[in-house]
Amino acid sequence: MTNDLADILKYAAERGIALPPDLLLELASKDASKQIGDIVITPDMLPLFTLKEPGAVPPPKDQGLILGSDGWIKQPGQMMSMRSSGGLKVVEPFIALGMYDAEPARASESHIHGGLLSLADGDPLDSDPTDIDVTKGTGKLIIVINAGSDIAGTITITGTSVDRNTGAATASDTDDIVVDALTTDDSTTDSNGNTVHTYTGAYISSKWFVGEVTLSTTDLTLTDVDVYHCSFEQINDQTKLTLTTFDANIFTTNESAEFDAYLYTLHVTGNKCRIDKEADLHVGADGVEALEDKYWRLRRGDINEALNGSTDGFWVEVHYSNSPAYVEDVTLKVWAKRLFTRNT
Repeated sequence: MTNDLADILKYAAERGIALPPDLLLELASKDASKQIGDIVITPDMLPLFTLKEPGAVPPPKDQGLILGSDGWIKQPGQMMSMRSSGGLKVVEPFIALGMYDAEPARASESHIHGGLLSLADGDPLDSDPTDIDVTKGTGKLIIVINAGSDIAGTITITGTSVDRNTGAATASDTDDIVVDALTTDDSTTDSNGNTVHTYTGAYISSKWFVGEVTLSTTDLTLTDVDVYHCSFEQINDQTKLTLTTFDANIFTTNESAEFDAYLYTLHVTGNKCRIDKEADLHVGADGVEALEDKYWRLRRGDINEALNGSTDGFWVEVHYSNSPAYVEDVTLKVWAKRLFTRNT
């Protein structure tokens, strides 16, 4: 009790003045507020913060930390597992890339985080000269060589290149692709007529091109060449990546619903690449039969495919075969983990 309140009560008592209860409560409240306002507590007056006891919290030594029950911790958003090996701690933060489509278009195909787009199909390319001219959006070129007689030489790609970091365009740029063998095409077709891509020994440009592009050669005789635009997710060029899981949650509105989703990877070695189907999810002809007004949780969690994000990548293709699609409320995710080590 402060001196002001004590003086008021003493004055009233000496003169026989009875103070009403509501006035006493108001005076006591103001007195308590004044006492609290006068309190000054500095961190050195408190014990240090611990898991069991409150106390002062020293400032964090690193950026990007938040205060949790154990003190300063890394901000959540990435799940992380850790294991020790030979004095090193292997850290595995998990990354999830997802998409949502409330109502897919009828009889449509969705490309997520990249995809293949056919630009030329079965064209000849030789020194006659017989060139291949295509027009494309921004991205790399995939060349699939199916047949030819002279298959040791060089394909020159000529067009406007785009710097993938700055976006700067260079007109009349070139990219030489050394050819030494045919491509192995093991692509198949699913029950709904969708192409499932698999290529070994395909060729890939080292640069992004845009607009009108010409493929030419002075020393090859190729009779069947497919050309694709290709874009793919590299998780910001992160190395030591491992794709772990491909999952989906969808809603079917009719027993005739068809849902086919494919996770593809692209591995690059020099100017060659390999395209693989890593996992697939289905409702309908190639999976479980659809039901009316039901949700479906689909998952493949045993992928464990290593990627070098500085060169390699992945994308997802989804096919809705009906018109209307009979599929709604689609959520898709690709999970990956990144490996790196720390000294213990």
